[in-house]
Amino acid sequence: MNSRLVTLIIVAASLAMILAGCGGDDPPTATPTQAPSADGAGSGSDFQSEYDALVAAAQEEGEIVTFICCGVGRAVGKIAPVFEEKFGITWTNSTGGSEQQADKILAERDAGKYTLDVWMGGISTANVRLIPGGVLAPLKPLLFFPEVVDESNYYSGKIVWMDPGTQDRIIPYGLNASNAPFSVNTDLVKPGDINSYWDLLEPEWHGKIVMRDPRSENVGNTMPYYYNHPDLGEEYMRRLLTETGAVITSDARQAAEWLAAGQYAICMFGCSREVGSAQADGLPVEAVYSTPLKEGAIVGVGGSTMYAVDNPPNPNAQKLFINWWLTKEGQYLMQSTDGTNSVRTDIAKDNVRADRVIRDDVDYGWPESNPDHVRNIGAALERNRAFLAEIGL
Repeated sequence: MNSRLVTLIIVAASLAMILAGCGGDDPPTATPTQAPSADGAGSGSDFQSEYDALVAAAQEEGEIVTFICCGVGRAVGKIAPVFEEKFGITWTNSTGGSEQQADKILAERDAGKYTLDVWMGGISTANVRLIPGGVLAPLKPLLFFPEVVDESNYYSGKIVWMDPGTQDRIIPYGLNASNAPFSVNTDLVKPGDINSYWDLLEPEWHGKIVMRDPRSENVGNTMPYYYNHPDLGEEYMRRLLTETGAVITSDARQAAEWLAAGQYAICMFGCSREVGSAQADGLPVEAVYSTPLKEGAIVGVGGSTMYAVDNPPNPNAQKLFINWWLTKEGQYLMQSTDGTNSVRTDIAKDNVRADRVIRDDVDYGWPESNPDHVRNIGAALERNRAFLAEIGL
């Protein structure tokens, strides 16, 4: 028995164990000859014919080439064999940083090379570099699986398109909750010590907050939430930045190390990934403060959006993969990679990391769902720069 077959048997057995205990709405079990539909069963309609023809054409191409960033990308090896066995198509994936990947794909296109089918990452790189560079094709016309185009299956009851122009290129697949969008040192901050964003302005926290640079595009995604929140707004942000004596760093890992060492009690603006690693190592930190705040909290996609690359080398595999990834089956498997919460609400959440689950008792804002989000980020960062200039920073 060759190593490839052994791997597939192990993956299949592991998946069966996961599904047996997941409860709720199980992922569909469609095969290449049994198309998934809105109820998880096969369809005898024109959809079945389109599906069968697409699978056959994708198998002729034989490969799907993706770039998937962040935690899902690093763990995609857990689920790639399932897709490959299901469809008979090789899945080649590259990981790493979005900026480096953008440099690579833009340089390739200048040389007339087209090597990538699907990109998954954050919306900033897509909106700032890929769309202006002509890299992305409309994704909306590619969606045709019934359970994928049924918008009632998504958080907020609709598919949110995250490109501000044509509203058809960037679709989110992951949506993580944050009960309170900052990290803490658990020796210095206990549950219930902070119950409101305004509590952070109290003297007891002065000089005890470290921030990733609030002037940087790297933290821009959450900024419109603070500025547009009816109970926070410009006054809150001005006071937070100018009155608390917060220390600013551009290095998220440095901020996490300072937090873990107890040099600071609170880390704000995009600390959770690095602090989460420290938490997993047993250090006295909490990536997401566990006490919900009275003003509510944020849900965000992070690096969990997907786009179709223009002029793909494998257009049929691209279309098949995009639809499969967004099915109940694909999204349940996605959740199993690193605990990212799917934007789908009709699947079990037993494999989602606890701090990422959207809770019924928390009022969440989703600033990225606003078509003007990119413009709002720019406005927020400009105000942050002005406030910090007031204190000589």
